Amino acid sequence: MTPGRLQPQANPRSSASEGSPGTTTSKELRDEIARDIIHRDRRNRRIQPLSLSSIRRLFDTLASILDEAIEDGQITHNYARSKRMRLDVPKPRRTFLEMDELAALLDAAAAKDQPLDPQAPLGDIGPRTRLVAHLLAQGKRPNQIAMRLGITKGTLSWHFRRLGANVGRGYVGRRAI
Repeated sequence: MTPGRLQPQANPRSSASEGSPGTTTSKELRDEIARDIIHRDRRNRRIQPLSLSSIRRLFDTLASILDEAIEDGQITHNYARSKRMRLDVPKPRRTFLEMDELAALLDAAAAKDQPLDPQAPLGDIGPRTRLVAHLLAQGKRPNQIAMRLGITKGTLSWHFRRLGANVGRGYVGRRAI
């Protein structure tokens, strides 16, 4: 075995009468897909077919390479730009939320957020952290607190960690109108 070269591995599903070891006939493959059998590679990662957009990108790359070959005089026609090589990729269905759905989502997110308990002892903290705790208890968003105090969001997150406040992206006070 040459170092750096991979040796083909036998497929346990194939028999010697089907051809070379490690091959699966297309009929077997179709049957396995119909039975929802998941194929995995050597690292146990799921094997998925290329999407249409990935195939289209490969066609575009091939077409640009063949365009260069035409300019160099190596070939006379670029077959990657023919009608048969065109692949129409359907646009994904765009989904969006209606205003009432957005309001319900924001209400649910606000219910999940942990508001800062104003009665909890703050212990030994500095005046800036106390101010951050006061503004947070008023329902201000992190972006509003950072702008009001003139500090960066990174500094603000340090204060939040010191306070033990579980502030995500800040849904307190947000509401769809």
